[in-house]
Amino acid sequence: MDDIEGPVHRYIGSAPACWAAYRQLLTLGPVQQYAVDAYAAQHPGVPGPQSRRSMAKHLMSLCRLLERGAPLTSAMQFLASISRDFPWLEPPESLGDITVFDVRAGTATQLDWARSVWQAWSPYHDTVRGWLDEH
Repeated sequence: MDDIEGPVHRYIGSAPACWAAYRQLLTLGPVQQYAVDAYAAQHPGVPGPQSRRSMAKHLMSLCRLLERGAPLTSAMQFLASISRDFPWLEPPESLGDITVFDVRAGTATQLDWARSVWQAWSPYHDTVRGWLDEH
């Protein structure tokens, strides 16, 4: 699938086929914040101001949703409220066993995907929790 040509996100590091699958998922029905956060955290891009902020915000959102029971409806407001910069977290070797393709095919839910991605980032859970506690 990597040989498919097409548009990609301007700073999220995904192949055109993956970006196309995510964009298609957005048209299939209600997309929860879980999917938005999972996709972004699974495609961190390369170090840079936007990618660092994006990765940090989406990891914090996953933590809030999955560990702290924050309502899905508050996620966008929370993400918009964060304006500080964050250090780059070197992505783990595996970014999760579930991908946008699994969700699009119906073999996994958006929540399953989010849990898989959050678990993949487990080496940084304490860091992310600390950022949340500071916010």
